[in-house]
Amino acid sequence: MKDLIKIIVGNISMTFAYAYLIVPNEIINGGVTSSALLLNALSGYNIAMLANFVTGLLLIICLVFLGKEYFFKSIVSSLSYMLFLTYFIHLI
Repeated sequence: MKDLIKIIVGNISMTFAYAYLIVPNEIINGGVTSSALLLNALSGYNIAMLANFVTGLLLIICLVFLGKEYFFKSIVSSLSYMLFLTYFIHLI
């Protein structure tokens, strides 16, 4: 339970920083959100939707190659990331 709280709090702080600093300034630093920024520049699709799509693909890869225990924590992290990034981006 303690691990899950750390995961959620970490995702809140990370997505807040991404939504208010990285995305508006179009900073490419690697990772899911930066991939979404690049895809947005190419396609025009919503950044949050693209980040959620890339995250989903990575979760499938995680389940296949890393196993169920790691997958569960990744699900918690990914869902909180997707939820909070979508929320914070819509507040901008």
